[in-house]
Amino acid sequence: MTAMKEQRFWAIIDGTLKHKADPEVQLAVLRTALEALSLEEVESFELRFGELMERSYTWDLWAACYIIHGGSSDDSFDYFRHWLISRGHEVFETAVDTPDALADMELSTIEDVCEFEDFSYVASQVWHRRKASTRTIPTLRSHSAEPPAAIPRASHSMRTRVICRSACRNCGSATAKTRWGDARRPRLP
Repeated sequence: MTAMKEQRFWAIIDGTLKHKADPEVQLAVLRTALEALSLEEVESFELRFGELMERSYTWDLWAACYIIHGGSSDDSFDYFRHWLISRGHEVFETAVDTPDALADMELSTIEDVCEFEDFSYVASQVWHRRKASTRTIPTLRSHSAEPPAAIPRASHSMRTRVICRSACRNCGSATAKTRWGDARRPRLP
């Protein structure tokens, strides 16, 4: 089994983007799109998802997640990468290539959390419903024993920009304090 071509994968994801403000609707649209595929295509979609998860497993992206959320466990980082994929090709590629660019993006989501755990389950749910099997869907997603790729670099510039941007948009102030009073944990509007 080979992974779905990236262009096709992103066409499916990008087809859900007009509903990104409502996670439940976005999940339903993705589910409908995957239900129209053959079982083999659902498997290849899942494999591509796994490849993108592996590609986005970097220290710099983990640092960005840590800064955005004010901390990040390994599960939280997974959910953050699911969210990045759910935001579409352009956001994902920009974030993977230049994590600091996230400071300049509009990141607002429900409850200001850039995570989307459920997004990663849809292909598996569709596959199991159609396959009616206890066997697991083929996937590349596994927790690697290896740490993320690349050595972390200083992210101070991103931290400063995220805090300042958040502060300026929340209260109009140029200070590094958000309306919640915690400059260490910016909440993106």
